[in-house]
Amino acid sequence: TQSRSSAASDVYKRQDLYFIDVLSIQCGDKGNNCKIISEENNQFLYFDHDHFTLQGAKEFGFKLKLNYPNLFE
Repeated sequence: TQSRSSAASDVYKRQDLYFIDVLSIQCGDKGNNCKIISEENNQFLYFDHDHFTLQGAKEFGFKLKLNYPNLFE
């Protein structure tokens, strides 16, 4: 069967929209490997339950660009 994000992506592509599964970018495909501390410099990636620190935003942006390079062209 198709994953939730894959099925959503198919629908959105037909409408020239993008679905970005933020959870899978941050926490892996299964959503169960979320890091809260940067492996680069041991800084926190979040300052509360839902919001990135500056370090977290930088690392998420890097991952986003790796996974969806066409959004940055």
